[in-house]
Amino acid sequence: MNPEPSGTTQPPSTEKRCVLIVDDEDSVRTVATRMLQLSGFEVLVGRDGQEGLDLFTANRGRVCILLLDMTMPRLGGEEVLERVRELSPSMRVILMSGYSRRDAGPLLGDGRITGFLQKPFTFAQLKEQMRTLLETVA
Repeated sequence: MNPEPSGTTQPPSTEKRCVLIVDDEDSVRTVATRMLQLSGFEVLVGRDGQEGLDLFTANRGRVCILLLDMTMPRLGGEEVLERVRELSPSMRVILMSGYSRRDAGPLLGDGRITGFLQKPFTFAQLKEQMRTLLETVA
């Protein structure tokens, strides 16, 4: 993952948007946080599924997008997703995985996931996913 922006970037939005990143890999959390902050987002970070779910529950009125790893200790991504959907059925969720899009197919195909990023991803790929979600989902 490349944390440095390339090319021309848009200035950060004046509207405060909060993204929750839930991933058990330090490097993924650090780089994704920096990428999102450079794009003008407020970022909350969970180190595993349980911590991520706790953060989501406490901040669900602030979180506009959830970046969720598929495989984590304590509580896996699919379990977190189920609980998030119970609390907030319309939450925009981007699944992050080292697995391919095909391997994540069952989750993508049933409408519970609104985006997918295969790790490692670039700054441009993350920005595109965020832009797409923010433009297409109210």
